[in-house]
Amino acid sequence: MTVLAILADDFTGALDTGVQFSQYGTDVQILELEQALHAFPQDGAEVVVVDAGARHLQPDEAYGLMRKLVEGVIKAGIPYLYLKTDSGLRGNIGSSLKAALDSGVTGFLPFLPAFPDMNRVTVNGMHFVDGAPIHESVFGEDPFEPVRSPYVTDLFAGLGVNVATFPRAEAYSTDFDRPTVGVFDAESNEDFRRIAKRLKASGQLRAVAGCAGFAAVYREYL
Repeated sequence: MTVLAILADDFTGALDTGVQFSQYGTDVQILELEQALHAFPQDGAEVVVVDAGARHLQPDEAYGLMRKLVEGVIKAGIPYLYLKTDSGLRGNIGSSLKAALDSGVTGFLPFLPAFPDMNRVTVNGMHFVDGAPIHESVFGEDPFEPVRSPYVTDLFAGLGVNVATFPRAEAYSTDFDRPTVGVFDAESNEDFRRIAKRLKASGQLRAVAGCAGFAAVYREYL
């Protein structure tokens, strides 16, 4: 039975995230995009991974594609969804996460963009790479998709998405009266585990977003 669908923004991300599960003996299948758009398997591998290829699309195209894929996950009855994003904050993160919220898959979408093992952390809502705000790092010089702001919430500017930020804490209040993306600070894998434990206790692991770093911890709590 398929337990988890991973929607990755590019092929490398699909592999990086899928391996977080396969290396521990989980049955993982890479699903072709066209196949996923047609129908997700209901009795396939435990984890199916799709390279959505949404990173380099126009924002409205990425929204439409991700909306259709997430609705396919819902239709197939797959209980868990992981939206793999770039730890360098590149691509259509805002429109992709908005698509997931608009699909109704969850009312609260946790977003953990950090990757501590690669020195990419989120502090007070700001993303840092090797100690520097991300827009001052190599990602700010990307010739195709330069990151202009270190504030993660700026990814959702102008999209009409309700966004809440969560500094490091022992407990989190994650109940909202409208669909919300929650941006979590994280500086270590232990931060990830504390957040995952809290989200599991509140029944909010149904759909989450983040890079391959959080995926390695996420699998422990499914």
